[in-house]
Amino acid sequence: RRTVARDPADGRAVVLGGRLGRAELSWAWDLSSALVRDVRLAIDGVRVSLTLEDRDGAAPGSSDDGDDHAGAGHLGPSAPVENPESDWKAGYLRQIVDHLTLIVDDVEISIETGGGRVVLRADDIRLRTTERGGGADAPLEQTLALGSVRGHVESAPGPGPGTLPLVDDFGYEATVRRFAGRRFDGLLSGLAVDGAGGPRSAVRVH
Repeated sequence: RRTVARDPADGRAVVLGGRLGRAELSWAWDLSSALVRDVRLAIDGVRVSLTLEDRDGAAPGSSDDGDDHAGAGHLGPSAPVENPESDWKAGYLRQIVDHLTLIVDDVEISIETGGGRVVLRADDIRLRTTERGGGADAPLEQTLALGSVRGHVESAPGPGPGTLPLVDDFGYEATVRRFAGRRFDGLLSGLAVDGAGGPRSAVRVH
């Protein structure tokens, strides 16, 4: 848990919390070339929560104290940084990252409010590299598939329905082309996304 914002007037804080159920990295060796093939990172049971808390009721570990010690582990002058473009190990590692298949399942993002909770859930998210021809500087072509995304609102205990629909279940597929930067550099820049239409790609918000 970590405080990400605070209102100085009344001391209320927005606290970010989360946990990860399981992460598994797997790969296969190509014995003919001694190269790593079919690298997969599978992540399961992701929970992320945003909660508005009074300062007096904040849980231990939800303060900003960790920011003051962000650089405590760096003592003395920094070691020389090797040029990653000329380092074959960095280039090999970059090739593995570029061709890694990312699989994320059982994701829940919740926003706690005074009157209840907004919950978004997603399953079977897959990001896979499809092509990178023409050398290391060629655009990275990927496919993104969202198997299931939906959302609902859970009201506070009391009269009325306990759960209300927010977003109906939908799926989505797209071709993602990175024309600038490296893979996983950022989610909102250097990407061209071309969505594929389908019967489940329409989003209905209540």
